[in-house]
Amino acid sequence: MERPKIWIHLDGRKVVKDHKVDAYTFGKLLIQIQKQINIIAEAQYGKTIKPKFKLFLAEIQEGSVDAVLEFAGGTLPEFQHRVVETHYQVYDAIQKEDEKTLDETIIGSLKDPLYGYRLLASIEDITPSSEDYLIGLSKDSPEKRAVLKSKQRDFVKKMKTKYQQQATVEFIGIITDLHGKDPRYFIIDTTTGERIKVYIRPELEPQIKEYYKAVPVKVTGLMAKKAKSREIRELKGLSKQEEVPLDRIGKFRLKQPVLVELGYDMEDNLWILRNEQLAIEGYGKTYQEAMKDLEDSLEGLIIGFLAFKDEDLAESARKIKKELSKYLNLNDLSHKYKPVVIKPLPVKEE
Repeated sequence: MERPKIWIHLDGRKVVKDHKVDAYTFGKLLIQIQKQINIIAEAQYGKTIKPKFKLFLAEIQEGSVDAVLEFAGGTLPEFQHRVVETHYQVYDAIQKEDEKTLDETIIGSLKDPLYGYRLLASIEDITPSSEDYLIGLSKDSPEKRAVLKSKQRDFVKKMKTKYQQQATVEFIGIITDLHGKDPRYFIIDTTTGERIKVYIRPELEPQIKEYYKAVPVKVTGLMAKKAKSREIRELKGLSKQEEVPLDRIGKFRLKQPVLVELGYDMEDNLWILRNEQLAIEGYGKTYQEAMKDLEDSLEGLIIGFLAFKDEDLAESARKIKKELSKYLNLNDLSHKYKPVVIKPLPVKEE
């Protein structure tokens, strides 16, 4: 099987003039096309096979600028044909601004929104920003080109944003491990019980060290959903998470969300959940254990309130009960706990 070729065409007074081509535009175009081929190859066949898809500038034809890119040697021409076909289909769908076809191509061939985002980010980088020039791309022969002009730029940006949103995830957790050598990353133990690897840039290390096993954090980033291990490949946001809204506490569904303070005891490696207004708190080696302890604390509070009449409660307890009534209807729970109303013991007068 012959190896596939990629034909690229560059035209327009802004970049081609007097039989010369703007070196920056042409060079960036070549770099980004190689990057796009790498992204598709990795999505379809994995990182280990990616070096088989290295491109070479084979020849420059007569015309504005018509160049031919060929693949290096190897034994995988059928895989290279598939990658080139996907690459062309993406460009063709962009030329037609056909969202449905682009979705079908990216999800069908790349399987993962993160790869779609990375591919479109690269294509956006070379999509003409003005009407002074255009870029054409074809596979195997130059007869049928997919052409990118400035009018496609908004469509590419819209689709890139769409896939970015699909690939974006958020986690709350504790940073428990930090790897300071390239590739740099940290491990976050999340409130969902997962351990997620998060890759970081070197300049973020001081902030990571400040948060390490000290405070709960919220991590926002782009995750490859088809990877064997859960990894955030691109970190978008990192901040302290000092409270969380809960619409239920264990088996107790709340009438409205309640804010619960979120903390971490580094000395004893304990998660801490606390709400001072409701006088409830929970501790645990994991977030789930702390949540169960918080549920037990709330249950004890409910049983205590059902055991006493309001007039027999201290003023501070009545305030807590009033606050609790914003979130739970104690009358609805009385049948479940069948409370025994306790009367205060009489006090002997001396």
